[in-house]
Amino acid sequence: MPYISNTDADRQAMLAAIGVPSFDHLLESVPEALRLSGPLQLEAPMSEAALDRNFRAMAAANQPVAPQDCYLGGGAYVGHLPEAVKNLALRSEFITAYTPYQAEVSQGTLQTIFEFQTLVAELAGLDLANASLYDGATALVEAVRMALAVQLDRKAPGRRRVLVAAQILPRWVQVLKTYFHPLRSEMQLDFLPMAGPTLGPADVEAHLGEDLAALVVQSPNALGLMENLAPLAAAAHAAGALFIHAFDPIAAALFQCPGEVGADLAVAEGQCLAQPLQFGGPYIGLFAARGDLVKQMPGRLIGETVDTQGSRGFVLAFQTREQHIRRDKATSNICTNQALVATFTTIHLALLGPVGLREKAEALYTRCSWLAEEAAKLPGCTLVGQGERFREFALRVPGRDAVLASLRREGILGGLPLPESLGLDLMLVAVNDVQEGADLQRWLDAMARALKETQHA
Repeated sequence: MPYISNTDADRQAMLAAIGVPSFDHLLESVPEALRLSGPLQLEAPMSEAALDRNFRAMAAANQPVAPQDCYLGGGAYVGHLPEAVKNLALRSEFITAYTPYQAEVSQGTLQTIFEFQTLVAELAGLDLANASLYDGATALVEAVRMALAVQLDRKAPGRRRVLVAAQILPRWVQVLKTYFHPLRSEMQLDFLPMAGPTLGPADVEAHLGEDLAALVVQSPNALGLMENLAPLAAAAHAAGALFIHAFDPIAAALFQCPGEVGADLAVAEGQCLAQPLQFGGPYIGLFAARGDLVKQMPGRLIGETVDTQGSRGFVLAFQTREQHIRRDKATSNICTNQALVATFTTIHLALLGPVGLREKAEALYTRCSWLAEEAAKLPGCTLVGQGERFREFALRVPGRDAVLASLRREGILGGLPLPESLGLDLMLVAVNDVQEGADLQRWLDAMARALKETQHA
């Protein structure tokens, strides 16, 4: 269909219909400083050959780092994705309708999502999982929104406050604040003060109350530490609130899963099981819940059925998006789901199996534990917190930024600087399943040299 632009008369008719004098009137809520007041400052047009040369010059400025030399983490992780996953995920059986409304032409996609839901529910130790969300951060947003809706269903309209642990990934916190800012008159997002590297029942007791809808805790947390979750879940339930656990899907093979600690809702970022790092996406949000909460669950659920000939089949059993018939009764206005990434996730988990996933988890745990112990021996460096760690650890480093810059000059992305809200001079160091002992020792040696340089600078 060709694009037909609106005429000035068309635009005036639309403005009159919605009762505003001009298009600029629609932008009044946008601060003046953020509005474009003149034409975009673009370079002069280029020929195709010149444009190609320009792009090549920009690409040449990149300095790619080998996966074994990348220690960045904080919610996005380097990992090995077997070629078998890629080859299977791109087979023609899975190239069906983009959105599986018509079950008869979407059986490949529907079966894959059904198996994805089953695997996620098993990982979370909960009754059911949806067909995925955009990423872990938006999954957490949806869990908070769902908790508020559940409290309304329970005839508890006064429960409009959500308590969030301070040790949540900073970027997830930003998404939470952004999403719920327009709803601040309807609900309260309450962030606990940072009392220590991990959270204990005593840290939340003073913040419980009859207005509490849910408690949100991440484990492993933003410092890589495993939280003691069962007492926190018990405290939330005693106060009449839901307990939301943001978990790591690989760690769930080694530590207690959300269902085992008493979580009502569980969310996770599944990128580590499905996709390499590639400029911010695509990611995939995992979302699981107790079965009795299903009516408020966002997104889609695929169900298994039998057709008129008695053959096994799959259908969209439950869907609550705003584009569907529910409209104003929709549980969510976040579009779902990440079907292609879910296919990668499903195939990878199926190939690994329970034993393979546990072996992957044990490898990450062992590397992280060893490197954390050795890093704590570096001059001036202090390991943050005590107890079990998974995949990453927080290290207090004197002259942190200069040290990281020194490592970059050696071709090593040595760690992720953490915001001051989590502590001064902290960096998060994440291991991955590509690294070997020699790679970890290279990081330690480079750190020792960088620390020495900064001390003599």
